[in-house]
Amino acid sequence: MGAAELLEAAESLSISRRTTVLEAMAGFQVDPLVWHELTPAVVNLAVGAQPNSLDEHALATVAAVLPLDPAVRPHEWTLIAEQNRVSVEQWIDHLHTELAGNPTGPAVEELACLPIENYDIVLPSDFGTAAARDSDDVRLWAAIAIGRLGEYGPIDSVLEDLKHDRSAPPLLGEDPVIAYGRLARARPLPTPLRSHLLDSSRHQRTDLLVHALTDPDDPEADPIAVAVEYTAPQDDASAPPDPQAVAETLLEPNALHAPLWVEQTDYAWRSALSQFDPDIAGRVVANLINLAADASSESIAGERIVRVVSALPPDYRLQTRDVLAGYLSRPSGLTAEQLAFALARADLDDVLTGFAETVRAAPDDAEQSSVLNLLDQVAQVAQITGRSGSTAPGSPIPFRRVAIDTALIPRRDYGAGLRAPLIIGDIYGVDPDAQGLDFGGPDIADTGVDAEPPSRRRLRADVYLTGGVVDTPSTAFTRGERHEIQVWIGHQRDAGPKNIEADQDIPESAVHRDPGRFTELRVAFVHAGVPQEANLYLPNDPEKSSTPCTFMLNVGADQAEVSAMIILSQNLRTLQQFSLTGRTIAIGTDPTDEHRIALVAEVVARSIENAGAGSNFDVSVNRSADGQTCVLTRDKPASVPAPWDEGIRKTVDFIADRIFAAEKNIANGGGDIAWLGLIRTLAAQGALLRAWLQGQDHYEDLSTAGRIQLTDASPTRPLPIELVYDGPAAADDAGLCPNWNSALDTGECESCSVAADNDQSSTICPLGFWGLRKVIERQTGKSEELPGKLHLLAKVLVAASERVSDDDVNSVISELDTALGNEPARAHTWLEWSEQVQALQPSLIVALPHQELDPNLDVDVLEIGGDQLRPGGVGEGHVKSPYGPAAVVLLLGCRTANATVTYLNFVSEFRSNGAPIVLGTLSSILGRDAAAIVKEFIQQLATKRLPDTEAPAIPFAETMRTIRRLMVKQKNAGALGVLAFGDGDWQLEVNF
Repeated sequence: MGAAELLEAAESLSISRRTTVLEAMAGFQVDPLVWHELTPAVVNLAVGAQPNSLDEHALATVAAVLPLDPAVRPHEWTLIAEQNRVSVEQWIDHLHTELAGNPTGPAVEELACLPIENYDIVLPSDFGTAAARDSDDVRLWAAIAIGRLGEYGPIDSVLEDLKHDRSAPPLLGEDPVIAYGRLARARPLPTPLRSHLLDSSRHQRTDLLVHALTDPDDPEADPIAVAVEYTAPQDDASAPPDPQAVAETLLEPNALHAPLWVEQTDYAWRSALSQFDPDIAGRVVANLINLAADASSESIAGERIVRVVSALPPDYRLQTRDVLAGYLSRPSGLTAEQLAFALARADLDDVLTGFAETVRAAPDDAEQSSVLNLLDQVAQVAQITGRSGSTAPGSPIPFRRVAIDTALIPRRDYGAGLRAPLIIGDIYGVDPDAQGLDFGGPDIADTGVDAEPPSRRRLRADVYLTGGVVDTPSTAFTRGERHEIQVWIGHQRDAGPKNIEADQDIPESAVHRDPGRFTELRVAFVHAGVPQEANLYLPNDPEKSSTPCTFMLNVGADQAEVSAMIILSQNLRTLQQFSLTGRTIAIGTDPTDEHRIALVAEVVARSIENAGAGSNFDVSVNRSADGQTCVLTRDKPASVPAPWDEGIRKTVDFIADRIFAAEKNIANGGGDIAWLGLIRTLAAQGALLRAWLQGQDHYEDLSTAGRIQLTDASPTRPLPIELVYDGPAAADDAGLCPNWNSALDTGECESCSVAADNDQSSTICPLGFWGLRKVIERQTGKSEELPGKLHLLAKVLVAASERVSDDDVNSVISELDTALGNEPARAHTWLEWSEQVQALQPSLIVALPHQELDPNLDVDVLEIGGDQLRPGGVGEGHVKSPYGPAAVVLLLGCRTANATVTYLNFVSEFRSNGAPIVLGTLSSILGRDAAAIVKEFIQQLATKRLPDTEAPAIPFAETMRTIRRLMVKQKNAGALGVLAFGDGDWQLEVNF
């Protein structure tokens, strides 16, 4: 989409959304003449139909989009002024008044974007010194303002103000490295400002000058030479640089205080060191390395060592060997990116030898796996940061196997086909035919034919048998053998012939704004109750593949099948969950198709986002289809709890039966007695659930968590975590807390303490139940859509079982009629359901179905209007039309989230077919209770509607907790068994 098309498309957006579009356009590489033609559209987009609607931030955004061309901009600013019904002169006067009254206010931001030639009218005399005393943000804007003004006219008077008070902090604060750097990178500094920075920084760190006075786009710029020039004796600035003085400066104990100093390029260090005699140069290098490895500064030792070594020219590799070897023996002290930069200047044989010794000395698979992962990530960072010799987009990464193999196998086993270049900057050269290695992907050559569009990336696995002299790739697991599993994300063209490919693409919905960077993901691998973890760095460039994470897997001599779980998470939010399964073969047996390893996506909760994964969780609990469980927490390794399926299943069924029994008792007049009996039962069962969880390593994390994510390949055997009770143990005759209702209203209870001692309490606190206190997100099925806003009351479809009374159905319809202003559509059969979805394109489907067991097939069926639907019958047409949004589905029937056959469930089917949110039930539920829950759901949306205003959207997870609290306050027993599935970050839009 071009700039003009984007502007046109953005005209229908709100003012805030338009500003976002303009911010994105600021990064476009558009010819200034094209921008000039688009100026009216830019202005109209920013201002909109209402004059005087453009605030300072929007104005600054528009100005940042427009080109810095003094011949063009006066016309553009005149247009903006006219739209705001003011003249440019009035605008200048307004700025002058604003700056005089508040020289550090938002007008500074506006000024930074406004190229006013007669700046002296606008700037107060004390502008510089006043701005220097304010926040870093304002200082930065002030610097940019001065920098831009310097391109259009003299700024001597402003600089005089800045120089006036030497005791005042520098323009951008006491440590202006970052701001100076941003300013310097934005454009070459105006000469007067450059001189000012030099004058005011004489006694500051040399690295400030290196960073601020160098134009990064100038290939002749030499940061070290700049440092040499400005470390000349102060009493004779014209004297030539004194290499000895520079060397002494570099040898000072605090020479490496700022990491920027050692982050220079090869030619910069060569230029500086070439000015010294060999002895001085050797002393400088030794000092740099010794300071970097100084044990007294352990917190930054890793940072120092990698920056120093990465900056040294190849001539000094010998002097880095011993230091690097020491760090390779304890790789946990370095990040992958740090190690990658360090190894960039090291000798390959020494590096791999150090790794081989570390790997061979590893006491167990987990430590060996972590060392191999570190080496993998080094290669990955090398490829992503563009320091690899492989420059063609999407080219294979031969390092993937060669580096690992070389670390584990003596070099002579590879013969002459393998040369020894640097790890970074000159990647391995391998003759695949000679070595029997296949890295996948065609050779990239200029054929004159346009390349095919890039394929979508998928999760992939390479499986290697490690028992022989050379690791052997395989498509099947071998009994009695040790396997190395390489898990990575990428394209088929980068894969070998025996690569195991997932059954669907990795969804990536975010715009790749910075293709030179990467997104960090956490990968957990669980097999036989043992978790392993590694970080995976996925290039933001969608045409590139990652390099792998390494995991170890042992297959027993009598093991018939292998099943492992792979969890892909970001910021402690599980994005996707996979199973790696296969039947085993005997040693020496050729695998057949029936033994081929399968990599299957079990849950797709959210797409990968470059900028992050939205609101984070405190704990993420993940379960595979075969019952393996893995718990992820923020500061601890992944853990695997004891299996809960068999023991907890009885608890789930017992709770479900008691909830439904209480519903019927209350409906038959049991009232308060039936309600109190249910609460006592749930508190007792919830305390048992708590006791079971307390035996697990992760209980404390769950107990203190405010936000929990539960991801399960099967939602029909749920751990009823919402019903865990951690309040004081309740006596058999305990009553309700005296603050029961107020606690449900406010989320706080003054008279009860959560997770108290073991003494029995005479009261039961509602906030002791996790579902009434915590935000809980359940994920199942495969719905990759990135959460946004859901306009739930736009169009609604209602369907109900023939067993639900007309009064209950009509009460729901009446509530919807009131909220919508018109009666919702009805569906009486499954065919009518899909037809209405295609015609109406509803945003909300309210279903009060009946789920029961079909005795002939021994599976659950879902019934509306007497029409039954079997498992597998839900299609995309039941959720959305090809042109409309996917609907939220309230599936409030009997046990819709607790099916008889656990792997067949309708909640998962609706989710996998696109429903962003599905509500299901743990127990059977009466029509009247289901109707009341639906009515409360609608009221929570409708009562917050504010006509003709932009009312705040409501996070779904927060809404669900509120509804559950309100229903419990109304003694709706069915609400205690309602479970919500979907992304908690969906925003429920309340105005339409």
